Amino acid sequence: MYNIIHNIKFKYVFIIKALCVIIFTILSSVSRLSLADDKIILPQKQIDIGLNVQDKIGEIKQIFHLHTDIDFPKILNMYYRLYQSLSDPTTILWMQGPPYHITFDLFDAKVIENSKIGYEELDGLLVGDNGWDNSIILEDNSGTIGKLFIDYKQVDYTSQNLIISPNKKTIGGAIQYHGFRYDGHFVHDYYFNLPRLWDTIDGKILYKAEYNEDLSKALVIETRFSSDSHYFYVRYAIEFEVDLIDATTFTTLSAQGDIAYTSDMHFMVTGRNNIPTLVDLTTKEEIQRYDIQGYMTACAFSPDDQELYIVDSYRRLYIFDAQLPTRINDWELYE
Repeated sequence: MYNIIHNIKFKYVFIIKALCVIIFTILSSVSRLSLADDKIILPQKQIDIGLNVQDKIGEIKQIFHLHTDIDFPKILNMYYRLYQSLSDPTTILWMQGPPYHITFDLFDAKVIENSKIGYEELDGLLVGDNGWDNSIILEDNSGTIGKLFIDYKQVDYTSQNLIISPNKKTIGGAIQYHGFRYDGHFVHDYYFNLPRLWDTIDGKILYKAEYNEDLSKALVIETRFSSDSHYFYVRYAIEFEVDLIDATTFTTLSAQGDIAYTSDMHFMVTGRNNIPTLVDLTTKEEIQRYDIQGYMTACAFSPDDQELYIVDSYRRLYIFDAQLPTRINDWELYE
């Protein structure tokens, strides 16, 4: 009797162990497939730009924009601002002073020039003053050039980083509203920013983000259109959040940190889950990711789209082989 029971127990233990092995093998295979599908590109080179010296306690030089020129393919233009920050490099309290421009030699990996520039040299921003009729008055050196309408009945608002699209059809920017909130004991003032798009002809609103206390941002770093005027984005200081808007369908896309477009506007690189990610703009598919150590604060493709440049929150420059899919008659071939 004892032998029979012992043999039955042994068989059950053997079956359980066999099932465990099979389940583990299946899970391992699925995990390997997931890792294979999630292609990660390692950098070819990593360079410390040399902006880590702080002039004042809490002051950070944060690079927020990169630009390349087809006439000077081995020169990388970097733009940074001075910020007051907490110990967390992704949290910016306020900006100080105008932007600075760095001319960086990619061949010799060194800074050629570091100089202060005017706001208009960087952004080509429009000047907007609040109108008496709940509007924003656009001005240049010749005087009033247009009017943008605001539909939010707020006592106090300020236009933030207004910019016109390359095709001159759309004006983008952010509106900072100042309001008051009563908590039952005290009245608190608060600020929040919302992205806006306007028609340049009649000033009417094309896109507006509705106020949401949990989602509305503060402190606009940058506003910019893509070269084909298709996309508009607003960057904020807190954790480098981005509102990326399709200026033709007026829908939003997921983005973090910064955005770089290929010359044919077929792909973009932006942050997804805090990782630089290549996205197909036609299918919206995530193709591959690029490995960096910190948060991405700026990125750009080389003029021929062969290389990708990324700067992280610790002022390190990463140079990648972009490894873009090859497109032949609308078919994509992956290496």
